[in-house]
Amino acid sequence: MALRGVVWAALWCAALVGEASAFHADILMPNVSVPHDEAYLATYIKLPENAAYILGFEPLIEEGRVHHLLLFGCTTPNVKLDDGKSDARMGMGSVCGDRSESILYGWAMDAPALKLPKGHGFPVGNLTDIHYIAIQVHYMFKLKDKDTSGIRLLLGTSETVIEKYVGTFGMIVEDLTIPPGKEAVDVSVECVNGLEIPIQALAFRVHAHGLGVYNRLDRAGLGGIFGSNDVKLLQRTPQLPQTFESVNQTIVFQPGDRMRMTCRYNSTGMDHTVYDGDHNKDEMCGLYLMFTSDTPIPAMECSGYYDSPTTFSPKGNYGIALGSHALLPAKAAAERRRALPGSGKEKAPIGQIGGISLTPDGRTLVVFHRGDRQWGDDTFS
Repeated sequence: MALRGVVWAALWCAALVGEASAFHADILMPNVSVPHDEAYLATYIKLPENAAYILGFEPLIEEGRVHHLLLFGCTTPNVKLDDGKSDARMGMGSVCGDRSESILYGWAMDAPALKLPKGHGFPVGNLTDIHYIAIQVHYMFKLKDKDTSGIRLLLGTSETVIEKYVGTFGMIVEDLTIPPGKEAVDVSVECVNGLEIPIQALAFRVHAHGLGVYNRLDRAGLGGIFGSNDVKLLQRTPQLPQTFESVNQTIVFQPGDRMRMTCRYNSTGMDHTVYDGDHNKDEMCGLYLMFTSDTPIPAMECSGYYDSPTTFSPKGNYGIALGSHALLPAKAAAERRRALPGSGKEKAPIGQIGGISLTPDGRTLVVFHRGDRQWGDDTFS
């Protein structure tokens, strides 16, 4: 059962860290009790007005107390306000209001701190959708004493010199099933790059539980079809510290690239089927990629089950002033757009478009749309 009713607390501290515009902010669990196993707790802080970039993450966690921790950027926190006090919502559900969370960082298995390369930063603050930072902590076992685990953020201001913007996208397999007594069980999800610009891999983190052998990322070969020409990009075992590992080769994802993330499990020691879930007795399959780009891109996610291709694209909007960064290439080419002639009939309002098609004679354009029925993140939840 999820714990609720913990009042958030945040400790701010400022320090000179390499450059005058950098400072620290700590987000800590507010001296919480963990009275039972498999507890999930969450808390949040509001970003200070002068925070414009996250430059690094340092875990403030005693060894053996926490199974894993996820850090999210939020537009609004998932809280109840009462006389100016914020009552953080605890549990495995959404930690942000209106399901606005964007995963920025993950930690597990005593992983070390992560400092981004000089000139790199996650855009946050007033010119983005990220105004709050939330952490969700999974405690595998109950604790005898209270806990203040958390993360120290290294932050930059608008004066911080940023050469490359950092973003994340997560690839997650849902509804996985692992039969017992198998040396190799593979599950996977396919993702298509729906961006209009290339992105370059910076670091990656894998996540699975005790049965995980490795998590691997491949790119489809010629024609965007998986087969003999696939390119293996990244691989790591989840039994190592689940930190973000630097990518030591140049990996660029072009628009339209098709990728497959695969998790392999060894269930030879199990006598029952294992399903996906948040508890240690369950399993998970995820790979989180930090990437760099010349323009800021909000966090993205691709989730599905067994090779169901999903297109990933930004979840939010950024209004970053790009300064000298050009939004168009130096040699931009114009394209003449043509339209089919209208029928002269009264115009009808069109809702969210699910698809378009031409009739065989090419004279009629058919638009499939949802009218006044709006689909959102919670339509099928």
